[in-house]
Amino acid sequence: MTDDLALDERLRALDAAPADDPIDRNHQKQLLESLLSDEDRRPLRRLAWIGAAAATVAAAAVVVPATTGGQPAFADWTSESSAVAPADAEALRTACLDQVGATVGGDGAPEMASSDPATRLADRRGDWVSVLLTSTRTDRYQFTVACLGRLPGGSTSDPKDVTHVVSGGGGFGAPDGHELVEGAMAEFTVGGGFLGLGHSERAATTHGEVGPEVAAVTLHAGGQVVEASVEDGTYAAWWPGPLFASSEAEASVRYDVTLRDGTVLYDVDPVHPPA
Repeated sequence: MTDDLALDERLRALDAAPADDPIDRNHQKQLLESLLSDEDRRPLRRLAWIGAAAATVAAAAVVVPATTGGQPAFADWTSESSAVAPADAEALRTACLDQVGATVGGDGAPEMASSDPATRLADRRGDWVSVLLTSTRTDRYQFTVACLGRLPGGSTSDPKDVTHVVSGGGGFGAPDGHELVEGAMAEFTVGGGFLGLGHSERAATTHGEVGPEVAAVTLHAGGQVVEASVEDGTYAAWWPGPLFASSEAEASVRYDVTLRDGTVLYDVDPVHPPA
């Protein structure tokens, strides 16, 4: 981690101006605001496309401007989600699609307008709101855009620290009964600060589908126990921390499924039914 003092020293060493020159604080402020505004307009994006015969885990990340203060970005995260006001969900969707751009896909994958995916799920965990946007083709291939942003309840401001990951793939049949179809897994990156020299935090995200008998899904991942949001056969969840312990490691997620009659099934194995 780079503390404030070390960061200041590194930035001073990069400064070409003589150290004894008077500091124009107004010009300094204008320059910083201009640079941060430019970062907002040009987020980094990577697309993860998952074919039916390929692995069902894909990692991607988006670097966004820094969060402020010394408190961890996800300090108020909760393992159980709460409902999101429709206006908040729509505000995050709009901010997220501004980052995504006009289209998703390409580079060997189908291409579609980024506005086509519908808002499938939305939840709140502390000050953070997430939305899952999906579009499923007739052959059961699916595009998803998972979005995350800081938007305290009751706030009238735009979402902050917005980040997203785009994935696509599948081609599997719809799950039946108590079955669970595991979807894409990815990482968000929040923070980094000016020139990426500051502290950043990671969060993991995943989603998938469940059969009509499933009422709830509990994930065990990265030392966290997470109650996923479940609606209309789709589940989604996110939690603080990395998805992969190292670049060589595989993501390890276990699933408990609660059925509509109250029965709990532990360590459920995901299935991939034929389309």
